[in-house]
Amino acid sequence: MKRSVMKNLLVAVLCLGMTGCVTRAIYDASTSNEDTHKHMTSGRIGCAPDDIKITDEKTTHFPLQHTWTAECKGVKYFCTSEGTAMRGDLTCTQAK
Repeated sequence: MKRSVMKNLLVAVLCLGMTGCVTRAIYDASTSNEDTHKHMTSGRIGCAPDDIKITDEKTTHFPLQHTWTAECKGVKYFCTSEGTAMRGDLTCTQAK
């Protein structure tokens, strides 16, 4: 009996975990990375999101990392976000 309860609990935990992954994938597919990156970059470089152009977006999943180039008023910045948008670290460095 005890083994059956543990097995059911494990299955429930795995199902909940997969549901979170699928939900995140659907969210990511339904939102524009460009818009997200404009808003994330805005506070780092001091330009309004509407004044920022995003190019060269790339994503790796292990580890989760997003990179892109942002341009505002003729100045380019290289940006990197590690982790999720809500809990990750974001750096933008002005291109030389």
